[in-house]
Amino acid sequence: MTRVMTTAVLFLIAAVLPAQNSGQDEAALQRLWSQFEEAYNRSDATKVASLYAPDGDRINRDLEIARGRSEIAAQYEKEFATRRSDPSTVPFHARLAIRLLDASVAILDGDWEGFREGKRVRGQFTVIARKGASGWQIAAGRVRGLKEL
Repeated sequence: MTRVMTTAVLFLIAAVLPAQNSGQDEAALQRLWSQFEEAYNRSDATKVASLYAPDGDRINRDLEIARGRSEIAAQYEKEFATRRSDPSTVPFHARLAIRLLDASVAILDGDWEGFREGKRVRGQFTVIARKGASGWQIAAGRVRGLKEL
């Protein structure tokens, strides 16, 4: 009887721990994304790039690839210059879906609506996040589309 009870308790613990960890990871990924949006809306390319892993990469809407934090920062700085020159631009805020693939890899799919050159637009993106010794970082960012509404 004791063996059965011990097995049952271990099974319950094993079932609960992954759920707790996934909740903590989702909260950490939400914090990462909040930091990203805050830095993006301040046009802080250095801070945005710091949220990427040192070997991270990004493909923007012009299909240009940036590898490493310095190239990523330069790519965002170019984007921010365009945003600053457009008076119709509004702060960026995405609707985000998080999917944990395992304990150290997650996919963040997002979409947003805003204005470009006075026209209402909708965009989509995918981010791959990786958890390392220093926590969650963006490993790869992909802009998937921009559509005029």
